[in-house]
Amino acid sequence: MSTLQAAQHYPWQSQQWDMISSFLKNEQFPHALLLQGLEGMGKYPFAVETARRWLCGQRNTEHQACGVCQSCILFKAETHPDFFTLSPEKSGAGLKVDQIRGFAEKIFLSGQY
Repeated sequence: MSTLQAAQHYPWQSQQWDMISSFLKNEQFPHALLLQGLEGMGKYPFAVETARRWLCGQRNTEHQACGVCQSCILFKAETHPDFFTLSPEKSGAGLKVDQIRGFAEKIFLSGQY
């Protein structure tokens, strides 16, 4: 199963989803979000779904990704040029300096899509 498929919405995240929907509705997204919580609480799927909604070109009235626009198609194919993830190469290890440098080179460029 792909890690970029639409996220399951967990009941304990409803307040956070309302906040994300408000950002999307007003087209005023913060420059960063910090997601914290216990392991297994759904932070990564939440982050991926947030990015998918933000990058969608035709969000519905509930501010969910349409799933059919070019951006959604690229996201589903895991080839969206403006979506990046950064994680340790090995479980339990830290990020490597070269990973950070490569990531920094990408995020300081203008959006491709």
